[in-house]
Amino acid sequence: MGGPVSVGYTPPSMSADAPALRYPALGRLLAHPRFVWVVVGVCLLLGLASLGNGLLADDLMHYQFLSAHRAGRSEAAWWDMFVLVEHDPRRTIGMRTSGRYPWWVDPNLRIAFFRPLSAATHHLDFWLWPNSPGLMHAHSVVWHAGACAMAWAVARRLSSDPRVAGLAAIFYALSFTHVVPWSWLAHRNGLVSTFWALACLLAHIRWRSDRKWIAGVVAPGLLGAALLSAEGAVVTLAFLVSYELLVSKGRLRSRLLALTPALVTVAAWRVVYKLLGYGALGSGGYIDPIADPLNFLLALPARCGSLIALSVSPPFIPDLPLWLWAASAFGVGIAALVFVLSPDSKRGAARFGLLAASLGCLPLAASFPVDRLLVLTSFGMSLVFAELVDGALLRRAGAARTLGAAWVGVIHLVVPTLADPYVSSHLEAVLLVHSDAHGPDLPGEGLKRKGLIIVHTPDYPAADKLAANRARRGLSVPNFVWILHSGPAEPELECVDESSVVVREPEFGWPVGGFAVQFRNTRATPFRVGDTVRTVDYTAEITEVEDGQPTAVRFQFRARLDHESFVWATWDEGEFVWMKRGPSCEPSRGG
Repeated sequence: MGGPVSVGYTPPSMSADAPALRYPALGRLLAHPRFVWVVVGVCLLLGLASLGNGLLADDLMHYQFLSAHRAGRSEAAWWDMFVLVEHDPRRTIGMRTSGRYPWWVDPNLRIAFFRPLSAATHHLDFWLWPNSPGLMHAHSVVWHAGACAMAWAVARRLSSDPRVAGLAAIFYALSFTHVVPWSWLAHRNGLVSTFWALACLLAHIRWRSDRKWIAGVVAPGLLGAALLSAEGAVVTLAFLVSYELLVSKGRLRSRLLALTPALVTVAAWRVVYKLLGYGALGSGGYIDPIADPLNFLLALPARCGSLIALSVSPPFIPDLPLWLWAASAFGVGIAALVFVLSPDSKRGAARFGLLAASLGCLPLAASFPVDRLLVLTSFGMSLVFAELVDGALLRRAGAARTLGAAWVGVIHLVVPTLADPYVSSHLEAVLLVHSDAHGPDLPGEGLKRKGLIIVHTPDYPAADKLAANRARRGLSVPNFVWILHSGPAEPELECVDESSVVVREPEFGWPVGGFAVQFRNTRATPFRVGDTVRTVDYTAEITEVEDGQPTAVRFQFRARLDHESFVWATWDEGEFVWMKRGPSCEPSRGG
């Protein structure tokens, strides 16, 4: 009923012994050739929740970049808005010396992404509606709707029935892995890239299945557009490989040769990318799998496992019990795996989807595992879920299979319908938990021309943005912000003499977790006992190390600990609090 199915699949509806549909009217709706407009409508309705988000975190940095560029105050290229840290050791050391970067930063650090097409969408925002964040968010919602419409078109070519394609598109539109990209302007690049990646996959299918040579010519260009939107577009190869292995007909040699245009495109992109000086170096968050294969392989099992778990799990909300999240993910994973291994999955796109999603997690492990990376791979899982729910819930099946399909439907249809708008409209409270920290307990006018020494922060961005958060509220701002420790566990603080302290955290060391690890890969560039780092106000000396990470650091300050130019603070019950008497000189004192 509208739309062809993929070569190599026999639609169950054509089988005489196929179980009858439980809900024929729903089946007809899902299979309708204009169902794509329902998918687009779902995306637009979900997107309404994000329109009031304003500018969040990285958005402020991007806004400053765009403002400076428009005013002619920036020497950076217009597409460099995703360059987080330039590869300039002298500059990085200078930023460390002044507290703009933490003391543990690797001087050779580089985090520079080449995303000119995504950058162009932000320049368009700034040109058309520079003072309307709501319209900027609406722009992101349109990209989400476009990506989901493209997913519907691809699913029509791969699924066992057009009905399953409609269901897969709904699963995809509701995927919680899309919430951050459509709700946070800085992460729109994932949607832009996914749109072009799915367009590439559709063109490849038309080339290989329909023998449309023009589609074969266009496909590499679409892949190039995806790569110029975000590095995660390399996941497109996982879908193309899966298609040639499981769907396409012909000799294996000819199917593998059909991948040549895509491989050449990715190789050319990679060469240009490196020649222009982009990529990651020295970071514990981003690891270049080609330039640093050993550390990538060491990080791969844990990261890939986390990404696979996120692919089947419900939305992760910090306040919910971890066991509930894990149990829900386990149930979905088991139901999906049992179905894919069953003979019933041979006729549909489930095996293709699972293979593509699994292979796609491999290159994504180059980054710290978070759900927003899975915008493209979630399409593969949507195919799996749709085939399972169609075969065991929309059609009559055994009790166990029906129960498994119902659980998948609850976790990936019902829960996202409720959770996605909430998370989208409360993004700062749910995902950027401490982003608004401003130290209301700190002295009102007493921070001017002083150094604020933060003994401990559980979340690096909270301390890093404290000065900006205070400035927005009209509160006094320190000259320098010094972050001694960042990590989940509160460290011990011990006074050595009148001008030096030792911070000790033997359980985890630091940096560990979250954004703090972006500044240094302690596997590639480990700390050693005796290493020193000098800043304007103190010298840090590593006194104890475990597996390359400091577990104890001595901070020798330029003046007495209670000098009037210092203000001491630490984290306590959700905010930074003033240590009015400075650090205690007892043998050990928690922050």
